[in-house]
Order: sequence, then C-alpha cells, then structure tokens
Amino acid sequence: YRTAQDRHQLTLRERLLKLLHRLSFEEDRGRAPGGAIMIRASQEDLAKMLAASRQTLNRLLRQFEREGLVELGYRSIRLPRPERLEQDYADLFGTGEAPGF
Repeated sequence: YRTAQDRHQLTLRERLLKLLHRLSFEEDRGRAPGGAIMIRASQEDLAKMLAASRQTLNRLLRQFEREGLVELGYRSIRLPRPERLEQDYADLFGTGEAPGF
C-alpha cells in the first residue's frame, strides 16, 4: 500500500475509498453474490492507516453513510452494496479489480 505517495497525490476521500476497496477484497471470502461485506476495524484503526485524525475520518465516513456507501457500527463498517463501492473505485482509479498494494 503506497500510503506516503497516496497521501501527497490523493484526497482523503480518495484514500478512504481506496482503503475500503482493498479491505473489502480481504473480507469478501465466502460472501454471497450481491451480499453486504463487513469490515472489522475501528475508525481509529482506519485513521491511522490513512494518516488522518479520527475526527476528520469520522466526518468523511458520515458523508459516505449519507451517500449509502457504508453503514457504521461498533468497530466495524458494513458495505451494504459493495458494487457501489466497486463502481466509485473504478470511476476514480480506472479499474474494479483488486488493487495491487
């Protein structure tokens, strides 16, 4: 994962989208087609991965929640429609395939 390079070239929104995309591939095993994906990580964990404050990340996750991309839970983030995240990722980065980190 190219965190240092991404931190300078991508917005926090783009970095979060990229991280959620990567984590969704790690959690995708055994998921029924069209089913939700649960990412088990705290907002603090994600903030550290993104080199952002937890408060700033929380505001962005709340925005993602309003957009229907995520549902926030205790130490977890649910992707109710992973195909939406996949499409947003493809729109930004040009591919829906598993990112090479």
